[in-house]
Amino acid sequence: MRTRRTLINMAYAVGSSLLLLLLGLVTRRLLVYNFGTQISTASQVVTQLFNFFSIAEFGVGSVISYRLYEQIAAQNAEKISKYMSMYKWAYRAVGVAIAALALLGAAALPWIMPDVPLLTGYTVYGLNVVSTLCSYFLVTRRLMYTCTQQGYLCTRIDFCFNVLTSLAKIAVSLWLPNYVLYFSVAIVCNVCANLVIARRFRKDFPYVHDVKVTLQDFQDLGIFHDLRYYLVHRLSNTIYGSSDTIVTSRMGGSVQTTLLGNYTNISTSATDLGNKIMDSFAAAIGNIVYDKSAAANAHDKQVFWGMDLFSYFFGSFVATAYFCLFQPFMEAWMGPDWLLPMGFVLVFCLNEYVGWNHR
Repeated sequence: MRTRRTLINMAYAVGSSLLLLLLGLVTRRLLVYNFGTQISTASQVVTQLFNFFSIAEFGVGSVISYRLYEQIAAQNAEKISKYMSMYKWAYRAVGVAIAALALLGAAALPWIMPDVPLLTGYTVYGLNVVSTLCSYFLVTRRLMYTCTQQGYLCTRIDFCFNVLTSLAKIAVSLWLPNYVLYFSVAIVCNVCANLVIARRFRKDFPYVHDVKVTLQDFQDLGIFHDLRYYLVHRLSNTIYGSSDTIVTSRMGGSVQTTLLGNYTNISTSATDLGNKIMDSFAAAIGNIVYDKSAAANAHDKQVFWGMDLFSYFFGSFVATAYFCLFQPFMEAWMGPDWLLPMGFVLVFCLNEYVGWNHR
């Protein structure tokens, strides 16, 4: 059953991601050509800023989810309800913290994006605040689908709304070139997708209900102890992965930021695809860890080294493919005026290899 659900999750994730990747290429080109480098830069920088703000999450979702695997294996409905309620309130607290950080971060926008008009920067920033907060307040029900290896049900719903989002963005870019409307359609579709999942959740998991939780419940879970380790991991990844766009915007301007964004847009799509493949295994591994049988315990090491080997091959393939295909693909996609030097591509490929080989 674990293997079957893993393959189903992987098939849905890969199939939907490939189509969305193609649509993403179209929307990215239209964004750059129809709205200009200033709007593109504002979008990239604001996205990276909110990656920094997401440090406020501390990895609380990961800590609670791995506790949840144990209760799902034990079929303890009471504990499952309690952990889901804790997850919901934890994410609401994170949402409030991110809202506070967003207010503080707004003051830095003129310094980070010196050649982007203030009204444009703050408009894009405000829309991103709404989008991010909607996610934190509505996304919590997805956890049960992930932990029970039914993530493909959420993937199907997300796929429909993501396609709708991309088609709406294409239509706006071509016929109603208004960047406020362009970014707003993503917010509306994201909210609708989460509402559909919330409605389905009540039918799929009727035994999960809201219960009262206190700060003592979080302490009893040991969550504050574990968060120290997740925080270091999350902080280092965020600083390493999200600072390049902000530094480029400040020092190189909107044109250089857009050039870099075209390359990172491709790598981000490939990384999302790879992460979804890896996430398809996550719930199965979590269930194996909490399976108390002797056979499952003997299987743990084999699964780990198998995943390690997979990361090596995947990283090698991605890095080689980038080195061979990045420049000709970029020229065909965006045009010869949007290429960065080959030296940059080489370093970029090595960085991707190291990242994937240690995933």
